[in-house]
Amino acid sequence: MSIEKPKDERRELYDKFRAGLKGGDETLSFYDEDDLIDIYDQAADLEDEYVKIEVLLAGSRLYPDSEALAARKGYLFFAYDLQDGVTDTIRRRSTGSLLWKVLEMRAAEAKSSDETVARLRELLEAENDLDDETVIQVVDLASAAGAYEWLKENESFLRTKTTYLPTLLYELHVVAIINDDRPFAIAKLEELTEIDPFTADYWAILAEEQLNSDNIDAAISAADYALAISSDHPGAIIAKARALTRTESRPQEVIDLIEPVIDDKLSDPSVAEMYVAALIHVGRQDTAEKFLTEFNDRNPWDRSAVNLLLLLEHPEISVLLDRYYSYDTEHSESEWTEWALTHYNSGGYRQAAMILGCLYRQQGLSIENEILYYSTLYAAEFYTALAAMLDDMIENHLERLTPELVMAGILSVFRTKGKTAARHALERVMKIHPLEQTSRWGIDNTLKAIGYSSMFGMLTKILETSDRVNIDDIDPFIAPKPIRH
Repeated sequence: MSIEKPKDERRELYDKFRAGLKGGDETLSFYDEDDLIDIYDQAADLEDEYVKIEVLLAGSRLYPDSEALAARKGYLFFAYDLQDGVTDTIRRRSTGSLLWKVLEMRAAEAKSSDETVARLRELLEAENDLDDETVIQVVDLASAAGAYEWLKENESFLRTKTTYLPTLLYELHVVAIINDDRPFAIAKLEELTEIDPFTADYWAILAEEQLNSDNIDAAISAADYALAISSDHPGAIIAKARALTRTESRPQEVIDLIEPVIDDKLSDPSVAEMYVAALIHVGRQDTAEKFLTEFNDRNPWDRSAVNLLLLLEHPEISVLLDRYYSYDTEHSESEWTEWALTHYNSGGYRQAAMILGCLYRQQGLSIENEILYYSTLYAAEFYTALAAMLDDMIENHLERLTPELVMAGILSVFRTKGKTAARHALERVMKIHPLEQTSRWGIDNTLKAIGYSSMFGMLTKILETSDRVNIDDIDPFIAPKPIRH
């Protein structure tokens, strides 16, 4: 996230420069060397690569002898892994300043963290009043060298060398996150908000990190501070919405927060998911479905929207799944199967069946996953579909007929058309595969073969009797258990 210092002339210069890029070269001559440096550093804070490059181009024309701009060009080359550019820049312009020496250290062959920090300590001992860019590069070098603990241990020393403390605190927070040290990161962010309590960015970042640390109340509080300073701060809005979503107690407030910015966030699945969940929570399922449909139209390759539409059982979900399949370049059967099982094992049998059905239509399934598909269809009570599949296998794909499909198909006929129809279907199968010869189905596990023989024998006897039968009493698929794949 970008950082905006209060009443910072750098930001004003940056905004003016960016707006003036459309005005041609004559507008650039208004900026002196220090202005361009400030604009570059602000663009770096904002991760605006376009302005950084334009500043360097302008600087090369207006101030070709600028050592500070040359150093920044060297670091840009380094960031883009352009080693020749780094080497040439150092060779032509290096002045021996700390900023240049750090660049030289980064460009050299990697050294141990102990060697790196020893050299850094030596260089820092001779320096005072480090500017923002130098602080950033020193911290980044130490972090890249694996010397995070050294940074923590030498924080007080670094403070004595830093001109603008917030820059150091912010960079320490960044490397703390990289090193999964959120308590330290939060401590630095809290100090930032104490030093500069009117910068919404600091509060918004703090809210996000509190949330990542499961400090929900603290996250909401920090987000509220940010929104009090800047009511439309996007980071604060999303952080508070995420925190409120975790509480599951204020869904309407989540809606009120997200709704004004949702059009700008249609490409962000996490925001879309929060918004939809809140809408459903307050009973606005139609609105949720309409929004998701629009989101899916804009992002047909995004699984999260398809998944939510699955849960809502959108009437066109089969079409949407097929469209999503067309964007899934890998078409991994195992990945799709795992996706289906996440639904199946949480009781979403219909959703699981739809996912596997899409894969079945598009590319077919392995025998193992076909069997899973039959079980899923049955659990989802898609009996008509199973009965039709049984007919199709008998007529057209006899080699793929499995005992699992026969059992599920016969029971499906029983449930949809009654015992007589089921008996006729079973007789049809028996002409092809005598049920006592289960080995003909390739069942090489003895216990499994015995089990199927027993079930089919029992089913045959039941269907041949004239007594009324409660199918639930003989159904081996009743109360399906979670499937581990």
